[in-house]
Amino acid sequence: MLLSPSDAQDFFRLIKLLDAWFRSRLLRYPGITLQEIRDLRAAAFADPAHVRAYVSENPDGLSQAELESIAAWQEHGFAARFLVYEHRKDRHLFSHHPEQGNMKLYEVLGLTQSISEIVPFFPCYVQTRLLPFRDHIITDGIMAPVMMHFSTRMARSFMDEVKEHIARHGIITRLPAEAASAPDDAALLKHYLSTAANRRDYACQISDLRQQSAALNIQYLQQTGKQHSKALKASLTRKGLTQGFFAVLEDTIITGAATKAAAATAAAELVPPGLQDALVWIKL
Repeated sequence: MLLSPSDAQDFFRLIKLLDAWFRSRLLRYPGITLQEIRDLRAAAFADPAHVRAYVSENPDGLSQAELESIAAWQEHGFAARFLVYEHRKDRHLFSHHPEQGNMKLYEVLGLTQSISEIVPFFPCYVQTRLLPFRDHIITDGIMAPVMMHFSTRMARSFMDEVKEHIARHGIITRLPAEAASAPDDAALLKHYLSTAANRRDYACQISDLRQQSAALNIQYLQQTGKQHSKALKASLTRKGLTQGFFAVLEDTIITGAATKAAAATAAAELVPPGLQDALVWIKL
C-alpha cells in the first residue's frame, strides 16, 4: 500500500523543510548524501528542542495541521532496526523488539514506491525511522536494508511468531499506538491448528481454547475435520467407492449416503444438535 500521491508530495515537502532547519541548527551536518541525512536526522531528533523551535517559530509559514504533523514526528516517531515481512497483498509489517522484549508489529505504507521494490527479500532487516502521517505509519524516506539472509526454517519460525502475535495483540496501524486489542481466540486457534508442528507444540493451548466456548470447540472440530477429510476421501476411493456423501466429525466418518440430503438426515439422527455445525462433508 502507498500514500496517496498528494499526501506523499506533502510529506516530502515538509521533511525537506525540516531537514533545512536541522542543517541551519547543526552546521556540522551538510545533509547531502543519504547517510549524512540519516545522521542529521538522528542528531536532530535526539534533542526535542530542534523540532519544538521549528514549530514555535514556524519559519516557513506552515498551517497549524502541518505543524502538528511535524510535532508528532518528534513525539511519536522513532528510529530502529526492524524486521520487515510481506503481509497479504501489498501490505508490509515491520516488527520491532524494544528493550523490554515485547514485540510490536507495525503496518507501514510506502511513500512513492512499494516497500517490496526497496527491500531485496523477505523477511529482511532494515534500518529506518517510522513516522506518523495522516492516520498512517510511514518511513522517513530513507530505508537501509541489512543483507542478512535467513534459512527457510528460520523465516518460517519468524512468520509463525508474527501470526501468533497478530492473533494475540493485533497490528499497530497508527502512531501513537492504541491500546492493545483483546486476543482473537479464533485466529489464535486457527494458527495453532495450521500445521502438524503447531498442533504438536501447542497441544495444551489448543485444549484450553476448546474448553473456553462451544464456538471454539466447533471451530476446532471443523478445522480438524477438514485436515483429515483429504486422507479419508483417499481411503474411501482406494476401497472402491466412487460416489456418495460422507459426514466427518473430527477424524471419523459418521455416516454416508448416495445423496447429501439422505446423509444429512442420517447425521442429524446420530450427531447431537450442538455438534451439527462441526460436520465436514466429503463428496465422491
